[in-house]
Order: sequence, then C-alpha cells, then structure tokens
Amino acid sequence: MNAEDVQYYSAEERMRISEQMAREAETQPLIKRAQTVQEVLDLGLPESRREDILEQAKEIISTDRNIEYGSPERNFAAIAELWTVYLGHEIKPHDVAVALMLVKVARIRQSPSKTDHWVDLAGYAACGGEVAPKA
Repeated sequence: MNAEDVQYYSAEERMRISEQMAREAETQPLIKRAQTVQEVLDLGLPESRREDILEQAKEIISTDRNIEYGSPERNFAAIAELWTVYLGHEIKPHDVAVALMLVKVARIRQSPSKTDHWVDLAGYAACGGEVAPKA
C-alpha cells in the first residue's frame, strides 16, 4: 500500500489493514520456524486476506444482494434485456457478469489495495458462474 491509496480507504478499512499487517509481522517468524504443514495449522492463525475476501463476497451475494435485488439469475437477466435493447445486439446474463467484472478490473488498476474491489470481483465471478449456460 502506498500513500496515494490511503485516500480510498475509510477509517475502519485503514484500521483493519493496520491490524492485518501487524498480525502478519507477528506470525511470519512463527510460520518460518514451522517444519510441517500441521505445525502451521496448529498455530491457529487468523484467516488470510484471500479467505476474508471470499467470505465477504459469499456473505454479500448470499444475503444482502439477494434481498435488495433478487436472485442473480433474475437480476442479471433483467440487466441483459435492457443492455440488449440499448446496444442493439444480444447480451446474455453471463455477459453482464463479465462486464461488471471488467468495471472492477478498471477500478483495481486505479486502487489495487482497496479490498472492496476484490470482494466485488469475486462476487461477480460467482454470480457469473451461476448464470452461465450449463454444458
């Protein structure tokens, strides 16, 4: 994280990042001393950032968004219909997921340290996988 990224974070997010960095600084020597995978597991370390990102995405797409917008199938189908009319060619629900992921990729290029972008990207990927045509 660099000084330019700080402006994108709320006070709560800055505190969380600070705490995570402190935990990592404390645990790295312990991990390096561990001789086996089991010894690392026995340390009882907190979730990694990737696990935290996936858990946040799971929580959002499984509860909050379903309550606000309905199921991904219904919501992405409605968006696809509107985009089809607007753009003049067929857009499918999984195309909506890809387009939304690309929006997040563009935002990640501007502020790669912002966790929210990664959480949303994971959520759109999961929803895209759900609405994609079945083989």
